[in-house]
Amino acid sequence: ARVKKVLSVVASCAYPSEYFDGLTREVLHEEEFFDGPPHYSVACHGYAKRHLQLATSYYHKQYGLRAVCACPTTLYGPGDSFEPGRTKVMGAMVKRFVDAVDNNEQEVTCWGTGNPMREFLYVEDAARLLIQVMLRYEDSSLPLNIGSGQEFSIREVAETVGRGVGFSGNITWDWSKPDGQYRKRLDPERLLQTLDYFPAYVFLETGVAH
Repeated sequence: ARVKKVLSVVASCAYPSEYFDGLTREVLHEEEFFDGPPHYSVACHGYAKRHLQLATSYYHKQYGLRAVCACPTTLYGPGDSFEPGRTKVMGAMVKRFVDAVDNNEQEVTCWGTGNPMREFLYVEDAARLLIQVMLRYEDSSLPLNIGSGQEFSIREVAETVGRGVGFSGNITWDWSKPDGQYRKRLDPERLLQTLDYFPAYVFLETGVAH
């Protein structure tokens, strides 16, 4: 099809678990992308996304195709899925609190302890950054992290979403449910070097209100 360049989008769940081999990874660096298995709770999805990076590097090696991968952090915003079986943490939170407001409920129960940390990126910010990655990034051997540095505990996310949708009741936590991976903040250094400027990000409170 005479395509000049291919940009594939992987996911932060493809990174190795933060506790693999006794290591605690507080920040995820691109060079560590294959250093151990993904967290067990997202392993099937993580391994599938790793294949995009492998395919990218081999297409470039064998055919000289300009192919790169970008690895966004957790995205949210318009167009997200709110189906319980498909959505991720932000979509699940929004649906849970919106339903509570619509049904005049005074309590919302969220999974886990609320302690795990997540980094979030508004979808329109991600779209703008992916365009820049397509224009500026040429390394087929490693994905490029697309993060915001906006890291919050799940508890803080729940409180932010609750305020954003007008929920004024109580938030309780079901500790019998899993927390998932504790932390997976992406190192932004190579992104900033690629862009040669610091991007303006939509703050979480504003993004949730949209």
